[in-house]
Amino acid sequence: MASKKPNVVVLFPDQLRAQSLPLYGTDALREDQIETPNIERLAARGVRLDNAFSNCPVCTPARAMLVTGRYPQSTGHLINSTRTRHSEISIADAFAHAGYRTGWVGKWHLHTGHWPALDRMPMQPDWVPKGRDRLGFDYWRAYNQHMVYFDGFVQKGDWNYERWDGYETDGLLNYAFEFMDEAKDDPFLLFVSPPPASLHTREVCARPVLRAVAGDADTPGECTRAAAGTVDRDVPALSGDDPRDR
Repeated sequence: MASKKPNVVVLFPDQLRAQSLPLYGTDALREDQIETPNIERLAARGVRLDNAFSNCPVCTPARAMLVTGRYPQSTGHLINSTRTRHSEISIADAFAHAGYRTGWVGKWHLHTGHWPALDRMPMQPDWVPKGRDRLGFDYWRAYNQHMVYFDGFVQKGDWNYERWDGYETDGLLNYAFEFMDEAKDDPFLLFVSPPPASLHTREVCARPVLRAVAGDADTPGECTRAAAGTVDRDVPALSGDDPRDR
């Protein structure tokens, strides 16, 4: 008798490099890091990759590599302002073929071809139409890109949107739970993609995490640490054998 198919949750924070986490840091970097005990416990239970790297560590190219499994020169994503071809076969396509439900929550950033290469990121969310622009992900509480980190909104369905209250990383977790609940007994693949750290952390970051960050939390480094701490706090809710048993 075949065993139950495992659920797969990919937590994919934007602009969080390995050296930002104690798991991969050195003693010399400790003062520039925030404690992430939940991420470290998760690594201790599984596999830690110590010799892996992105050959194009920029937002869109790195995302395209993860979703398609192909190099930037193959996908055409060499810079951020590019769009994925509909013909690409994605990880969502492969999992759906194996009987999985698929979902994407948060930042997408693979649908930017209509923006000039040097244009600034729009303040308001940039939507992604249904179909191959979403590369096979069915459940969609996402956006292409934006700069709204507090009391913002995600795309629901085609051109409808839904708001969340508070810090975005916390709001996205609720959509992850919604997807898991809708999946019921079906196996699922879920990507949860929080945005990069806000440069206004004092206004938007969860207070318990903010208090753990020493110094001036309005600097880019402190904002990144606060964002990493918020992601770490959400890990237990997403990392069980079946997160729906939370």
